[in-house]
Amino acid sequence: MPELHILRTLKPPVPASPGVAFHSLVHNNNNNHNNTQKQQHPPGCLPLLPISLSLAAVVQILQHCRARLNCRRSGRTERGRFGNHRNTFAAFAGSQHSFAQPPLVRHCGKASGNNNNNINNTTNNNNADSEPMADLAGDEQDRGAKRQRLEVGKPLVLLDVLLPGPLLKMLNDLCDVALLEDTAAWETRSAEVLAVFSYQHIPITASLLEKLSQLRVVSNFGAGYDHIDAAACQARGIPLGNTPGVVAAATADLAIALALAATRNLVSGHARYCAKPEFDPNWWGEAFTGCTLGIVGLGNIGKQVAARALAFQTRTLYWGRRRAAPQLEAELQLSELLEQSDVVVLCVAVTPETRNLIGAVELRSMKRTALLVNVARGKIVDTDALVHALQIGEIAKAALDVTEPEPLPLGHPLLQLENVILSPHLGTAESGTRCKMMAMALANLRAGLDGMSLPHPVACCSPEAASGTVSEAAAGTTTATTTTTTGTVSEAAAGTVAHRRLRLVVGNKAYSSWSLRAWLACRKACGRDGFDEVVVPLAGAGSDAQRDVLLQYSPTGKVPALTDSSAEGLTVWDSLAICEYVAELHPAAGLWPQDPRARALARAATSEMHSGFQALRNELPMNCRRLPVQAPVGEHASLRKPGVARDISRIFELWETCLTCPWRDQGPFLLGGFGIVDAMFAPVVLRFEVYKPELTDSAARYCTAIRNLPEVLEWVAAAKLEDWHIDHYEDL
Repeated sequence: MPELHILRTLKPPVPASPGVAFHSLVHNNNNNHNNTQKQQHPPGCLPLLPISLSLAAVVQILQHCRARLNCRRSGRTERGRFGNHRNTFAAFAGSQHSFAQPPLVRHCGKASGNNNNNINNTTNNNNADSEPMADLAGDEQDRGAKRQRLEVGKPLVLLDVLLPGPLLKMLNDLCDVALLEDTAAWETRSAEVLAVFSYQHIPITASLLEKLSQLRVVSNFGAGYDHIDAAACQARGIPLGNTPGVVAAATADLAIALALAATRNLVSGHARYCAKPEFDPNWWGEAFTGCTLGIVGLGNIGKQVAARALAFQTRTLYWGRRRAAPQLEAELQLSELLEQSDVVVLCVAVTPETRNLIGAVELRSMKRTALLVNVARGKIVDTDALVHALQIGEIAKAALDVTEPEPLPLGHPLLQLENVILSPHLGTAESGTRCKMMAMALANLRAGLDGMSLPHPVACCSPEAASGTVSEAAAGTTTATTTTTTGTVSEAAAGTVAHRRLRLVVGNKAYSSWSLRAWLACRKACGRDGFDEVVVPLAGAGSDAQRDVLLQYSPTGKVPALTDSSAEGLTVWDSLAICEYVAELHPAAGLWPQDPRARALARAATSEMHSGFQALRNELPMNCRRLPVQAPVGEHASLRKPGVARDISRIFELWETCLTCPWRDQGPFLLGGFGIVDAMFAPVVLRFEVYKPELTDSAARYCTAIRNLPEVLEWVAAAKLEDWHIDHYEDL
């Protein structure tokens, strides 16, 4: 199917260069054309089309025109997952298209609607007919006076590789794009390049940056930025942004998947069965459940791996600069961790100290039955030493999502070994995570183009760092450095981290359902390292002494309470208000659905949970210490208390409404991805785990999704370690 180029005049079409790809069609969308003139065509005539257009394409165009006319008449706008308007021609702009290395990929308009800069891209000059479009990177119209991005046209941005169709459209809505590999297309216009957008790990070198005299920002799609010369950015005062936090869950999922696939011979078993379909009862793997798991690097990803490993009853060891929660057990020297672990997972960031952290000496110290999993960077491991260790049996297996070099050349030994599983850098490659990453990367890009501080900056390249005033909190530094050459970590480096601006005060994790709601929202929005956590025991709840303690944190003397030290000491003391506040601080976290209909439904269900179901609250109090419970379904005496059955029935009805609504995103939670509405119902799920009401099929699936959430597993594990008891809750 050829690319579509719909001409807007009655002149004969000029054939487009085969090297140019046109992505969003029908309407022009330049920032300095707020009111395009209505095109006059003879009655019954359409704009001329290239003669290479197929009949099927013409039919789709006519269908689109009819749909757009109906949309205009009704005042309605279709909304989709990527951006707020569904592109009727997504099949032509999507990743299935063949792009013949376009020298300059230009945005040529939208299929419908308006972007949030109030650009009227309709063929009518009536401003009242424009349809404002909310941007994933943030709505600038709500910030007061609208800032003008450029005097003429859209900014030119240098892109390292071509994005998938939906992401490319999001970028094209903001700017014109030139591909890095097409040097002839952009070097003559290098003075016009205002930004670099790094999607893949292609080196962004100092020599490249020097060619871009007007560069304002470098936006990296991903958390790791070792492929970008950050020192060169810092030297020139160019802000560098990345997308931290949102990558952790997806990467941790893959780490566990690789560990399971390798220990249970899934990949080699698939290949063997395809070659000779028969059952071999003597071909065994190794158990992941109950193994000793060693995590190298206990940042966001490492902690997510540890939380998931709790479900497999692993003995978890770790090595890194940060302290773990008590339930993650022991911190060891690196050499001790390697000697004791059955599975070693690498989650550490690339620094000069961690390059080749795992070399020949470290591999020899591991068990001969050990599995090495790498979801960090290929540079962490000495590739030649790893190949040798696998060939001679110093370790049993390796499962690698990253390699050095990347990609591996054809014929590389790692591609030939049967005891190696390789995945092509899939750590964050799932749609929900990639969309959140794109929103954060675009937010950085827009802020840099506007000359504002980046919302997600790399600390060393922030304006504060350039002026020599970067704080310890901004830099994420510790009071001592990690001694990686000997495989040890100092006490100060492991335990001391910079003070965070948010502080969340919660009560006993075993009992406090209100605290759990706010805590889940903070964890999802801010990550583990985005806020300080203070746990106040509620064993003496109701006493004057207890109230005096709580009044230090909240004017109501209750939990939860959130304090923002960067907002003149603002304190928020209601769980729903806390959820709303962190959702505003971190819009990329997606705590509310983007579709307004789904968002309205989520808010309605949230409000009903927040203010209702008193019988369930009173008669079925939460007690995480009891989990898991082995008891008959439907027989707990509390289920027969007045009003409880009615509340449970209404909750099931609410859940079913959300789970079956046509506007939800894909995912196991109420509106697809985890959000505030799920945080509000999470304590209900934990209550159901204890009191065992009879669940509907959809309710059972939803409860399983909540119960297996890594953050919920971490909360429950911490609750079981508490030694505070409230007899009333223990006796029920």
